[in-house]
Amino acid sequence: MVQSLRSRYPPAHNHIFTLPQDMSVPSSSTVSLATTLHDDDDEDSRALRRLLLQKISTRIDGAFDEIDRANVWLRIVKGALRDLKTRTTA
Repeated sequence: MVQSLRSRYPPAHNHIFTLPQDMSVPSSSTVSLATTLHDDDDEDSRALRRLLLQKISTRIDGAFDEIDRANVWLRIVKGALRDLKTRTTA
């Protein structure tokens, strides 16, 4: 089977997104931008930031899954075309 892109390429956003020490995390994919988190932010803006970043993370994971599926289909088509070429040239 095709090796997952997540295991071949480390996430480029690990050094940008960090978890603040005082934030409780509902899931492992929820992250917060440490550079934009200020002490004077109200709870609503923190919740909006957390929800937005969770949605972005989910979309990135979905994009990696779609790329993995596309790679599987490309390998299938490539193999079929290779077999067709060898049958028609022989």
